[in-house]
Amino acid sequence: MKDLSNYYKTIESAVQAELQAYQTIVEPVLYRAMEYAITGGGKRVRPMLMLLSADTLNIPHKKIIRLAVALECIHTYSLIHDDLPCMDNDDYRRGRPTVHKVFGEAIAVLAGDALLNLASEIMLDACINNHSLISAALFISRAAGITGMVCGQAADITKNRYDETELIKMYTGKTGALIQAAIAVPYIAEQNENVPVIKELGRHIGLVFQLADDLLDYRDGSDKEKTTYVSLFGEQKTLEKIASFNTKCNKFYDALGLSQSALKEYTEQLSHRLS
Repeated sequence: MKDLSNYYKTIESAVQAELQAYQTIVEPVLYRAMEYAITGGGKRVRPMLMLLSADTLNIPHKKIIRLAVALECIHTYSLIHDDLPCMDNDDYRRGRPTVHKVFGEAIAVLAGDALLNLASEIMLDACINNHSLISAALFISRAAGITGMVCGQAADITKNRYDETELIKMYTGKTGALIQAAIAVPYIAEQNENVPVIKELGRHIGLVFQLADDLLDYRDGSDKEKTTYVSLFGEQKTLEKIASFNTKCNKFYDALGLSQSALKEYTEQLSHRLS
């Protein structure tokens, strides 16, 4: 596996730079809540996917790193809001008390709002200096919005019964949309002819990621009360579904000429977490 330590350093440095630009402007408690959330030990899966996807087109990281940070801000805001009592009502995330447990519900809501708006500011500012990023930024916004992640989250909290097609559709929005955006953004920014294929690759990788999470949660005993693919269809069928999606991913990689890429190696780890 390619050494990604410098990639992580690039991402962490960029996240800190964007946030610290507001440190002396934002209300201190709001800033602390935002910082607590976005520096809380996340794996940076989405920005990492974007940088690795950019590598497949030889795009310099500096061209798209701000969009990668914006995507991480969006992801982090969604986690803050997911954890709230009115949503999943979680007390811990990544081994630490959730934002609303540390700062209170009102500040947690505002911290999520602030990170979402910060993502928009970052993307708009990046587009002013590089107009080729406009379509890519729009794709991220749509992935996060009412036809993407928010739509999936709404289905997740309002529906109690699913057939398989409905559940996969919900996962495609709630989890898959941001992962698809991470992988597709470099291709969209370059107006590459393979945008349709890379979007399909990203969509399937997002589904693999969510199904793997379902299995891991099932095996460690968490999410017992939630409706997941495992709770509906069992562990064996979930493993078979992951294998099916991975087979489709391999076909997309072959079509793109990326069967030996670091992007493929990294995304394979998303399903190999189960072993």
